[in-house]
Amino acid sequence: MDPIARVGGAVRSQAASQSAPTPEMQKARRVSREFEEVMLTHSFETMMKGVKTPGLAGGSSAEGMWRSFMVQEMAKDAVRAGGIGVADQVYREMTGQMNGVRK
Repeated sequence: MDPIARVGGAVRSQAASQSAPTPEMQKARRVSREFEEVMLTHSFETMMKGVKTPGLAGGSSAEGMWRSFMVQEMAKDAVRAGGIGVADQVYREMTGQMNGVRK
């Protein structure tokens, strides 16, 4: 099993064993995933800047728009598949603050 998937799975199994999430916790989960999507989108866009495309649409404005959509979907898919752990960490921080836990 992929080590990153194991970490994400451990976090999710801990969360599943706790009581039902409140609406605030559900919102924190959604917002933390959206944050990870934005972060990954930015990372993927930066990575893709160096990729040159040959062929028919090489460098057109339409290609740039399509690439932007593709990168956003790649980030969404990555988060749906468990992400890289950013959403889980943000969620823990947010829910810790909601529960009055200070560091």
